[in-house]
Amino acid sequence: MLFQHEPAIRALIDHSDSLIRSEALKRLYHMWGRDDLLGQVCETALNGPDEFIRSEAVSALGLRHMGGIEDPATKFQVMSTLVRFLRKTDYAPDQMRAYDAILTILDGKANLSEYGWNRETRVDWERLLPYEQAIG
Repeated sequence: MLFQHEPAIRALIDHSDSLIRSEALKRLYHMWGRDDLLGQVCETALNGPDEFIRSEAVSALGLRHMGGIEDPATKFQVMSTLVRFLRKTDYAPDQMRAYDAILTILDGKANLSEYGWNRETRVDWERLLPYEQAIG
């Protein structure tokens, strides 16, 4: 029944309001599993027009792929996007959100604490190297 509204929700992906745009992406990609939007979600995470929509796209990636990704190409695309976002953002809560998504995909869970968060010391960069090397 809800899926009959998919065309209307897809039209909201380009809405001028970040909240509406993010809700449309999350509904379609995370909740309804519309994998044809993977490229758009990754692009939004890295180059979205504002910090809010970029952060929400990162959350959608983590939630959609919680517990792992079987397809190697999809896994590489998602993981390299999350690693790039983690390197790119200076906002600690967004760094934690990205690393939480990474650990949820790789390990099925994440146990991050905000206490003493430091991206350079808390992130296992060696483990992420395969996804970082290929992106330069």
